[in-house]
Amino acid sequence: MIHDLFTIFAAQSFWIAVLRIGTPLILGTLGVLLCERCGVLNLGIEGIMVAGAYTGWLAVYHGANLWVGVLVGAATGAAFGLLHALLTVGLALAQHVVGLGITLLATSLASFSYRLHFPRVTTPPTIQPFAEMHWLHIPVLSAQTPLTLLALVLVPLVGYGLYRTPAGLALRMAGENPAVVEAQGLSVYAVRTLALAAGSALMGVAGAYLTLSEFNAFFSTWSMDAAGSAWRWWSSPRGGRARRCWGHCSSRPLMPCNCGCSNRAAALCPTRFSSCCPMCSPSSPLSWSPAARPTRRR
Repeated sequence: MIHDLFTIFAAQSFWIAVLRIGTPLILGTLGVLLCERCGVLNLGIEGIMVAGAYTGWLAVYHGANLWVGVLVGAATGAAFGLLHALLTVGLALAQHVVGLGITLLATSLASFSYRLHFPRVTTPPTIQPFAEMHWLHIPVLSAQTPLTLLALVLVPLVGYGLYRTPAGLALRMAGENPAVVEAQGLSVYAVRTLALAAGSALMGVAGAYLTLSEFNAFFSTWSMDAAGSAWRWWSSPRGGRARRCWGHCSSRPLMPCNCGCSNRAAALCPTRFSSCCPMCSPSSPLSWSPAARPTRRR
């Protein structure tokens, strides 16, 4: 048995398959990393990937260049990221609910648009995907497409950007200690919004990889799979805690706050969620709100 495992791991075809399957996971994980480090939970990754896969493929199907299709997928992901930021950062809505709602919305729009464009097809239309990089002359990598190389290059670049640049420091502080960001004169709204847009754009590229590189068509069953996954999570015990949290938090009336935060509405005060889930507790950096901004001494 050990000999068989060694034979599998030593085979070049095994590592080719590992990189090919891992490419969308690398891109999606980098996107989630940016969102998580800025202090926002993004559960819409599956829906954003499906939407990016569809829009990128549709652009190429209508005659666009493959790299234009990648950009279209990234733009689609960024658009959903901005929507997520508006709802969670701007309006302080429950991040669990918004993320699952983004998944359901994105997958539904992709499926509906596919049915509008191709109402009577029995076989998905195909495109000419990215070709393998035989010119690279590097084992394993030469059997991959340019998007895999892009994903591998982005890993150290994102790491360097997060830990070696002022922008990365601001992004991490927006998640770990938002008050520090405010004290430096930066907007937590802006930092988190940009991080969500950039992270969601990478999720869209991860989806575009599936239709522009791994396969040559968009399959409508992907929408149902992503929506089903979101519904299964919502119906699970973990999702049950999120539902109870959402019901508790959203049922509080808009009343003046008595915690000393300038009488802002209780809906924007972190103490409003004190008896809720850890994601909404005042001690969590994810619960930052405008009510928690430090006031300058005059």
